[in-house]
Amino acid sequence: MLRLIATDMDGTLLSRDKNISQKNLEAIRIAQEKGVILALASGRGELSLREYAAQLDMYRYGGYLICNNGQRLVSLRDGSVVENAKLDGELVKRIFRFAKHHGIEMILEGDDGLSVYTPNNLIVVRFLYQRFMQILPHFRNDDGKNSWMSFFGIFQERRLHLVSTEQQLAPSYYKIGLAHHKRRLDAIVSKLSVEFGSEVSMSRVSDMWIDLVSHGVSKALGVKQIMDTHDIPVHAVMAIGDSENDLEMITFAGIGVAMKNGMASVREIADEITDSNDNDGVASVILKHL
Repeated sequence: MLRLIATDMDGTLLSRDKNISQKNLEAIRIAQEKGVILALASGRGELSLREYAAQLDMYRYGGYLICNNGQRLVSLRDGSVVENAKLDGELVKRIFRFAKHHGIEMILEGDDGLSVYTPNNLIVVRFLYQRFMQILPHFRNDDGKNSWMSFFGIFQERRLHLVSTEQQLAPSYYKIGLAHHKRRLDAIVSKLSVEFGSEVSMSRVSDMWIDLVSHGVSKALGVKQIMDTHDIPVHAVMAIGDSENDLEMITFAGIGVAMKNGMASVREIADEITDSNDNDGVASVILKHL
């Protein structure tokens, strides 16, 4: 019997316009009413996930948020938080030097919000960040719905800093994103793995984005922590996702599900493939196994 569902957000539960479809909402409601625990497992931060959790009625049923690719686990049942390993300041400085040397954008998420380093070859992007910082303090979303801000999930923490030197970096961070055009990331990914592979968990979440968290941190870690708390066997766990940061939890779960729109590497290791995120694939596979 299914007891735990861990689902990724972007490219999985969320449609292309970053909303949860009515069919997905209904399927998840049915599952929670049957006593299945829901965990939202994402590279997004806690605030962004809480907005979606409210839509899914997770505060009533007592689900979990697996934030920052597993760095933080939040219980909506009792408000408890488990902090897993962060990226150490000295390691972050070395990654910063690497990004600066190779002209790669760096997005760092930590206790003080979001910090961004933009190389000179992306000066237009830097200008957009500067403009964004001007409007961010004035933005409010009081209607309980996701607006255009939902397209910028990492910015929903509403604290944004532009950095240009390593002296401006904080002592630690939850997660780092490295971003650029596909060709430039393709050129540095193997060098990145050689230099930092033993110290970070690295995942290519899209052609233009690489996620870095502390070594040993993953969405699967969050899933295991929930299982331990509730004494849930692995065969009663379903994990659903579409990209490399979902690989470990899909491999680990008793029922590992890849989205039809997912990366080839994810589809290859999944137990089954469901429909795409724009065709209610999450609802289909949940209802199939209830």
